[in-house]
Amino acid sequence: MRTQNEGRVMQQLRSALSLATLMVVSVFALVSCDTVTGARLFTPETSEFDGAWIGELSVGFRTESCRLTRGGMRVRVEGGQISGQARFDRSSGTLVGVINDDGTIQFAAFTGVWARDDVTLEGSFGNVEATGTWGNEDCNGEWVLRRAR
Repeated sequence: MRTQNEGRVMQQLRSALSLATLMVVSVFALVSCDTVTGARLFTPETSEFDGAWIGELSVGFRTESCRLTRGGMRVRVEGGQISGQARFDRSSGTLVGVINDDGTIQFAAFTGVWARDDVTLEGSFGNVEATGTWGNEDCNGEWVLRRAR
């Protein structure tokens, strides 16, 4: 017959084993999934698109709610991760995103542009040039970047 102390120890061991099993299963699920809300969790350490990129954004059609004209962009790509800045005449924003191995943008968005956080980018990177479109409900246009180094 078990003592009360042995019973508690067995219960604690069962709880610890259940927790360890749950942690192992969670790690395997995370690794096999490799995506969260459309963005890759584990990007490569390097990519053929790594480096500095410089370019511009243009506005497709000006409206009362879209008073932008042109803007400039400076971007750095490291291991498939995009980061950078966009500047317009009266505003600026920070760009973050992820590039797929084939150069297409998996996800990219500006924060802080026009005091809004809903500007997204689509497009792809090549060896020396990257192009695409950008927009939100008020403004849209095209962008182009050229590899600086």
